[in-house]
Amino acid sequence: MCFPLEIGGGNGFTGLLTGCKLNIPCVDADLMGRAYPTHHQTIPVVVSDKPVYSPTVMSNGLTTSIYAITQNDFYVEKMLRASLAEIGCTVGVVNAPIKGKDMDEWSIHNSLSLAWRIGRAVNISRQNIEIDKLPENIIASFGGPECGKLIFEGKIIGVKRKLFKGHVYGEVIIEDLQDKSKIMKIPFKNENILASVYDLNKFKDRELSNIGDDDLGEVVCSVPDLITVNDADTGEAIGTPEYRYGLIVFVLALSPDKKWIASEKALKIGGPKAFGLDNLEYKPIGVHKKPVSVIEEYGVK
Repeated sequence: MCFPLEIGGGNGFTGLLTGCKLNIPCVDADLMGRAYPTHHQTIPVVVSDKPVYSPTVMSNGLTTSIYAITQNDFYVEKMLRASLAEIGCTVGVVNAPIKGKDMDEWSIHNSLSLAWRIGRAVNISRQNIEIDKLPENIIASFGGPECGKLIFEGKIIGVKRKLFKGHVYGEVIIEDLQDKSKIMKIPFKNENILASVYDLNKFKDRELSNIGDDDLGEVVCSVPDLITVNDADTGEAIGTPEYRYGLIVFVLALSPDKKWIASEKALKIGGPKAFGLDNLEYKPIGVHKKPVSVIEEYGVK
């Protein structure tokens, strides 16, 4: 059987693609329940006392394959990331197999089903011309108002990016459409890390440039909660490479699987401290509900 490492972005389809090509089942699960920027930010690393990703193989599909064998999952990421740019930036990765008996504890269940339900909610909203209800309907598909919140609406007025050691670091700045003195800043490392609100009336000349780099503002949400920026006209999620000036967006904060907040180790790997925010205490946006499997609901009985 096969399954994706992460449900985020194009990687979320790798289990289905592999299953189709090899004619084997695809498990309705992944190892993150979201997207994280590094290979070791996964539930197996959280719950296992031993390395789980050695050996790992990376290939550009042409002439080059790299084998990562190490006693530390953190260094699997380091080895692969350092080689990535040298062999074409787009590669395929295969990890060491996981035993069936470990899948229950090591994976996030029904993540493919949840992605399908969110996509269905977006498409039904558009078909019914309920564009104004997109945030509400997406949150409902995620489990309801106790599982997520609409935390901001506005226009993207600034984007900063830089490429460093195989990751894209930066931030997006969103201006409230009704109150232009209110902005939200979302720093990212490939994925969104933090969402903070600022009142420009509190800064000299009401200028963004007068906000200090260490000023986190009013923190609304942080990892491991999922922070998603969506196109207000379509409901489609906007990835960090697609942020651009002028887009009208809404921002949702969605609760992570309970495995990401069940221990200090989990928060160390997937929480604020994993991104250098040592003084920021994680405060959950809501509670998580296990998604209902589409196979369980719609499969042949």
